[in-house]
Amino acid sequence: MSEPAVFVVIRDGEKRVYHDRWAHMFLYRHLLWGPESLDQWLAEEDEDGEFDFDICGGVVVNFDEKRLLWDGDDMDLELPPVGKVLDRLLQCSWPGYSIEYASRGIADLAAAAGENLREDSHEEFSEDFALTNELPDELSLRPETISEAAGIDDDDEFDDEPHDDDDDDDDDSFFDDDELRAWVTIINQDGSVRHRYLGEIPLDLIFHETSVIADLLDLEPAEVPPESVVREGIWFDLANRTIGVWGRPIARAILPHLQEYWTNWDVRWADEGYQSQCGVSGPSGIPMSDVEALAKLTPKILSTQRVDLSSLLGAMGSSLKRTAVRATGCFALVLAAPVVLLGLIAGNMKAAAITIAIVWMGIAIIFKFVAWRFKRKFLDGALVDLTKQDSETGCRSPVAGPLDPVSRREQLETLLAEANLPSLAEIEPHVGDGDNAIGFLS
Repeated sequence: MSEPAVFVVIRDGEKRVYHDRWAHMFLYRHLLWGPESLDQWLAEEDEDGEFDFDICGGVVVNFDEKRLLWDGDDMDLELPPVGKVLDRLLQCSWPGYSIEYASRGIADLAAAAGENLREDSHEEFSEDFALTNELPDELSLRPETISEAAGIDDDDEFDDEPHDDDDDDDDDSFFDDDELRAWVTIINQDGSVRHRYLGEIPLDLIFHETSVIADLLDLEPAEVPPESVVREGIWFDLANRTIGVWGRPIARAILPHLQEYWTNWDVRWADEGYQSQCGVSGPSGIPMSDVEALAKLTPKILSTQRVDLSSLLGAMGSSLKRTAVRATGCFALVLAAPVVLLGLIAGNMKAAAITIAIVWMGIAIIFKFVAWRFKRKFLDGALVDLTKQDSETGCRSPVAGPLDPVSRREQLETLLAEANLPSLAEIEPHVGDGDNAIGFLS
């Protein structure tokens, strides 16, 4: 239960390797302050010597070639506009460097570090795509089929006839309003446009399985989504046999597979992403602004809180306690309703109020007792030993860059101005609870 990352520094022809047990989560917090700040932060602990493949991601910094390659974890980076504003900030803090996201993950990091990645043998995909074949790393976590990506149970079957896009009966949609998705657009021979939603672009679509277009049309009709919920997109122009694809950094890794298996089709990466797909489908859509994108990142960038098992468990415990308090309050109100009703009928609201007070006091005592027992059981458990070990290992500062909150804020403000991005005063009103990951902004 950790997020290990490798850090490789190549300088004057020599390679230094470091590891951090939790740095993969919100890794850009360590990168955003420039190459020297990162190197100083890493040097606070002794180097490890060897590249460990048992990692989630990491960074390779080549000072000699002025190249930065990185792979970090944050759900918000699945939104392309968030990744774009982060790229602009990194370009300003790493002037003169070639900055690239490792779309193939560990494979790209190992290659850049000059390590021999353990090669796992796998067969080439045949024309009849077999899911039993071992997949390349960049495809291994994708859903296998369109039905799986659309949230349709394996036992369900597609309808015999395509859905009517004028049918408004889409109350059973698999996607909530704020749920991330892949946006699929199909432009028919006659120019009519149809939209569909998937969780991600699945393997059977990538490898051009038979009837994938028909399977897409059999899904629930959809509208043009706001950019703030689209992790990747793809469109099919059937008349011109063209395909456009775009999305988060790891989506670029599927481009060569699409180009290989969609033979006689012109498959291209759409640099303008959401705007390009809106352009071919007609509507203007709802773009995501730089302010909205930066609101996803700034709480984590400004935080100097260490990400470790203790902080994660603390955040989970606080969230669980808030949920329990709300649930207990609702339960108390439900119990109070019939007592109030009986008091009104009997004309004795004083007795009803006393009864409600006694009941609520009893519920409060029981809640406190259960919370105490839960906390006591946790304190007696093995998780405490793990959190102590986690906090006692290493002497590196919790984050790279300025640790003083005022200095960290001032430096980020300067960086935003250099990147021609909105100021913190413009960004902070848009920061919501969902963007304030694990209680980062106090």
